[in-house]
Amino acid sequence: MEVPGGDGVLRSLRAVDVLSAEGSPSIKAVAAQLGIEASTASRLVVGAERSGFLTKQPSDDDLRRSELALTPRGSRLLTRSSSRRRDLLAEATAGWTRDEVDCLAKLLDRLADGLEALADEL
Repeated sequence: MEVPGGDGVLRSLRAVDVLSAEGSPSIKAVAAQLGIEASTASRLVVGAERSGFLTKQPSDDDLRRSELALTPRGSRLLTRSSSRRRDLLAEATAGWTRDEVDCLAKLLDRLADGLEALADEL
């Protein structure tokens, strides 16, 4: 799936989506979620905003902070992307047994935990 601004913009949209469960995410929160510098997150957010996937508004509490939100267009993009990823995964594992799929899921969780621990050390 071709996304204006590339994979980084899509990653930033996913981060905003996840972080929105806790309130209005900021560029700093997106950077932390993605494990990147705030300046890099800022460039991704600007690209997503220009493409109409995100809105960025000054915070009521702190005018130096921007609050981010997905637009309907951004939400649709995430839905299509997630659906495409699920379809590809289903295709790739079509001949696998249920036990093999379960094993993969457990190993991917373990890998994600390991990567998160490494990111925390940085």
